[in-house]
Amino acid sequence: MNTLHKTYKLLFKGILYDPFILGKFLIQHIVPTSAVKVKELSDEDIVTAIKAGKSIIRLGDGEMLTLTGRDIYFQTATRKLQKSLYQLIDHYQPDSPYLLGVPVKQLAISQQEMSGRDLKIWRLYRSYFPTRFDTSQSYLPLTWFYVQGVFDTHVRPLLKDKHVIFISNSTVLDANLRQYAQKYFAMSSFIEVPSKNADKQSSATISAIEQTLASSQLSCVVVFAAGPALKAIAADFLLEKNNPVQFLDIGHGLSLVAHPERDRSYKA
Repeated sequence: MNTLHKTYKLLFKGILYDPFILGKFLIQHIVPTSAVKVKELSDEDIVTAIKAGKSIIRLGDGEMLTLTGRDIYFQTATRKLQKSLYQLIDHYQPDSPYLLGVPVKQLAISQQEMSGRDLKIWRLYRSYFPTRFDTSQSYLPLTWFYVQGVFDTHVRPLLKDKHVIFISNSTVLDANLRQYAQKYFAMSSFIEVPSKNADKQSSATISAIEQTLASSQLSCVVVFAAGPALKAIAADFLLEKNNPVQFLDIGHGLSLVAHPERDRSYKA
């Protein structure tokens, strides 16, 4: 029953959300996708952009599922989320107020290597990227923040005089992170969101961000890890509200901050 349900969701929501990509995805099970060469931003490019106030928004496998109408274990796909995520892709240019992160390595490896390393999860992305993304632009490696020390070395020094607003679930916003923030940043705030379906609390989250911005005398930076829902909120601020706030979507990299014993470099 579970397999039938997943197949139904794949086909029904795939047709509803993006039938062309669904067709490509089904065909590539017979005719494998080709490797996609992605222009990759260097560490220097990324740091320079962050220093200049650009945001970082990462679009991983969860966002790709959301874009094509498929649920992930902690977020139900909705048309509203899809629209917001697609706006980030559609508006991405060198002068955009953000950098986009994509799975650079998984897109570029051969089909044989992808199958051999059990990376089938990226098949959908390889169908989607050449069609919906601007392949002439340069992108941030999706897992740039997953190596221990990257945040401390490249990002923390740029935020020392800022008001840093951390947004994630209660597990990530732990005592270690709060002590770390108090030690290294001029000011810090913490906004907790649900572990599942954070989009249901989007209005409250937006209100909390706006209240913090309004009350702060410092330049604010939002550092977050909360899946597609927070990326959609970031899109609203960056593309619609035009608020002077920088968003740094560091994903699972946030769990490494203030926890030097942890490491996700195997994902990089």
